[in-house]
Amino acid sequence: MSLVQIILEGRKEDFAKKFSNKFTEEQLRAIIDKSDVLPGQHKYLNFLGKVVNPKNFNADLNIVVKLLEKFSTVSQNLSLKDINQYDKISTLKKVLDDYDNRIRREIKTVDDADVVYEDDEMTVVSPKTHKSSCYFGSGTKWCTAASDSGHYDRYNQDGKLFYFVSKTKPTSDPTYKVALLKKFDGTETYYNAPDDSFRTGWIFGTEKLEKILSRINSYISTTFADQLKIWNDKELAEKERQRLNREANERIQRQKLELAEQRRQTNEWDIEDTDDIGLRANALFKYLVSIGELEELTPELKAQFDRAKRQLAEYQRQYDSQENAYEDTDLIADMAAVEEELDEFEQLSDVYVLLPVQYGHYGLTQFENMVDGTEWAVGDEGEMEEASREAVESMLDDIGIEGFNRSFVENHIDEVGVESYIRDFFDHDVNENPEVYLDDDSKNLSSSQEEEIAKLKQEEVELETERNKLETQKEALDTGNEDWEEQYDAFNDMISEIEDRLLEIQDEIEEINDNPNGDYDQNDIDKIIDDQVYQYTSNIESFVSNFIGMDYFQWIIDHDFINKEELIESVVDSDGYGISLNSYDGDVNEEVIDGTTYYIVRVN
Repeated sequence: MSLVQIILEGRKEDFAKKFSNKFTEEQLRAIIDKSDVLPGQHKYLNFLGKVVNPKNFNADLNIVVKLLEKFSTVSQNLSLKDINQYDKISTLKKVLDDYDNRIRREIKTVDDADVVYEDDEMTVVSPKTHKSSCYFGSGTKWCTAASDSGHYDRYNQDGKLFYFVSKTKPTSDPTYKVALLKKFDGTETYYNAPDDSFRTGWIFGTEKLEKILSRINSYISTTFADQLKIWNDKELAEKERQRLNREANERIQRQKLELAEQRRQTNEWDIEDTDDIGLRANALFKYLVSIGELEELTPELKAQFDRAKRQLAEYQRQYDSQENAYEDTDLIADMAAVEEELDEFEQLSDVYVLLPVQYGHYGLTQFENMVDGTEWAVGDEGEMEEASREAVESMLDDIGIEGFNRSFVENHIDEVGVESYIRDFFDHDVNENPEVYLDDDSKNLSSSQEEEIAKLKQEEVELETERNKLETQKEALDTGNEDWEEQYDAFNDMISEIEDRLLEIQDEIEEINDNPNGDYDQNDIDKIIDDQVYQYTSNIESFVSNFIGMDYFQWIIDHDFINKEELIESVVDSDGYGISLNSYDGDVNEEVIDGTTYYIVRVN
């Protein structure tokens, strides 16, 4: 049982003890059962016990539970937030009624949003701009209400957004604002304020929602009749989808070019005065020029380019100023020559044709070459090491250990984990089945055997004492007595009997020692365990075959007995950065910028 469960059970027990004189066992159980479904992990138990009247039990309990359900959702908006501050059902009810009758949240309408539905409890609007989407979506985690308008634009391509804004619910309620994405094909998706899609609770299944949806459908059919016609025709919808994709791609390309031009105008990546990303961009640009992927627009060529543009502008001015300029063949020829020269310059590039890619490549700085769309990753030695390890780890997750060469994997077995497993195995097996591993000689005497030997040794001592006594008495016989010989023989007989018994005792003790029936000696057991562990740790395959009965390699995989960190390190050391990071051709290239070596890999 978890700590939380222990605490909850303790609350129930304390409640039952506290109110055992007020309620019957059945009533106590009923209160606890109701408390189970209330939020707050039984924090309302004492309040229930305090205000419910046993004589009007069922009615009181049902009323209070409903009140507590509401209290739990609005308590943070009340002046008395602690349930223990209320002494009666009527007091709690009045506070909640007053709350319901409070001044409702005012929802201001704006020009760039259409109000589709409104009552005393909520307003439903359709934002027509990103600005109004941000306004009505404030306080939520909706991407359509974020600063970037891209998500809003995309969601409004094949459908429309509708925001349900409550006038009464506290902001702590996830449904105080709800977004509906109503696509033109009829698909509906609902999102609460935390931006989780949902289809239960709230006003689902009610006449109210049906009424609102009827208003929404009417609004869409009236306002977006053309879009409905398109998206309900499979062929037209596909053409529209292609058009939107083209527009999106063109918009993205324009944005890229604008960003590049902004950097160019501010000379952001001047190698003499730039940031870390700029250094990496220059390293990549230098490499792409060196392999002929790009032709560099050097400062000298840039000066020529600017002069050519100015010259063309001058020729254009002359052409525009002449009444019959089309007859000036020399001027037209000069203009054509400059335009041809400019066309050649258009093939040249600077570092700003490289665009940083937001998502990166295993933590490396990633760039898109806007000339041909290729993507490249750049990093220093430490970053490449880390990225390579991350890439190999990702590959491990994708293909599993089984995807690697068996002999290579076997070189990276977690020996500590394996030894621990083997030791646990033999610790259990030897202790449970010692007779399989040890002879009876390794047994200790049982307690009954030890008691028997003790008795025999005690008897032995007593007999030896008696024998010594008889020997003394025999030596003291009076030889002058006519019966001394008879007495002497009698002493010898008694002594002989004692000595025979002493020999018997030795035999009995030896017999017991030779046949112990107690437990096996723990030292012997521990030594056997150590010996087995030593033997099979150096021959794991034999252990798996003899004791587990399955494929050795599969057993290693199933029990995750792989030192993954060492394996990953080995892959990186043996294959280098290129194999793990460059899925295109496996190459890794180097360029030195400002004394730092940067490594470059192609990633598409």
